[in-house]
Formats: sequence, structure tokens, C-alpha cells
Amino acid sequence: MATLEVVEAICGAIAIYVGARWVLKRKIPIVSDGGFEPLAWIEGRDAVVVGCIVFCLGLGLMAASFGLASLL
Repeated sequence: MATLEVVEAICGAIAIYVGARWVLKRKIPIVSDGGFEPLAWIEGRDAVVVGCIVFCLGLGLMAASFGLASLL
């Protein structure tokens, strides 16, 4: 695998994990830069929609890393 394919696979795996976590919890924390305490939350249907978008982005990156799709 080339370096680009490895980076795509790693980023895709992270995006799939984060998207699935947001969909299952139905909560996305909003944190200021460098902070640990959430300032607010995105909840409900909005969190599920954003989680699905991030999950699909991760699937697209994984497909690109295996040569099933082209990003350019």
C-alpha cells in the first residue's frame, strides 16, 4: 500500500468509529478549543444525521484506500 492509501484507511476507520458513536449516543458535544467540558450538545435527529454523514464519509475513504472508488 502506498502512503496515501494507508492515510485514507486510518482516517476512514476513525470517521466510521466517530460517526457510529454519534449515531448510537444521539449526542454530539460542542467543546471550545483546548477545553474538556462540553459547552452545549447537539441532540436528537440532528446528531443522527451528522453521524450518518460522517459514517458514510468514512466508508468512502475506506473504499478509496482499497481501490474501489476514486476521490479525484
